[in-house]
Amino acid sequence: SAGDRLTSGKHNTLMGHNAGDIINTGNYNTVIGTGAGINIEDGQYNVCIGGFAQAGSSSQFVISIGYAAGESINSANANGTIAIGYSALNANTSGRYNTAVGYQALKTNVDGNKNTAIGYQALTTFEPTTDGAGHNTAVGYLAGKEATTASGSVFIGEAAGRDVTTGNYNIAIGLNAMYDGTCTGDHNIAIGVHAGDALTSGIGNVL
Repeated sequence: SAGDRLTSGKHNTLMGHNAGDIINTGNYNTVIGTGAGINIEDGQYNVCIGGFAQAGSSSQFVISIGYAAGESINSANANGTIAIGYSALNANTSGRYNTAVGYQALKTNVDGNKNTAIGYQALTTFEPTTDGAGHNTAVGYLAGKEATTASGSVFIGEAAGRDVTTGNYNIAIGLNAMYDGTCTGDHNIAIGVHAGDALTSGIGNVL
């Protein structure tokens, strides 16, 4: 049942089967949904709404809204994470300062930092090779969808940078900019509809 192990925690709101089930000393948590917030023990000021929407044991200021949003968070490093949407930031364990809004936005990120993904499947396949790498901003439907290890990039517009995979420090702005080539090149700028559409390994281009 909800809040089954609550002992000295204060001002928690727990609703749903097993919601906040192991919270004992945590305070000011709002947890609604089956299995929501099931990892929180002494965490504070978290909002988990939706089936299995999560925050970590000692998390603070995590907002997870949507089924399985932030489901894997298990570290205080993830404090301040915002995951809104079905499976948004689903794999995130210790990644810091990430914001994901949209269906499967930043879904596979485990430990990447400082990423902002807004839109359906924005940055959905991203997971850096180095703990803490990232620093990407993707806004739009499928923006940066195939960016697996890309870092320091900006993708704005529907499907902007959709097929940038490992290229770093790229900027794609506009409908389908850097859309159709598997881009591994770095330091490119493409602005406009279909700009840089065929770019693959090019470096330092302005299109």
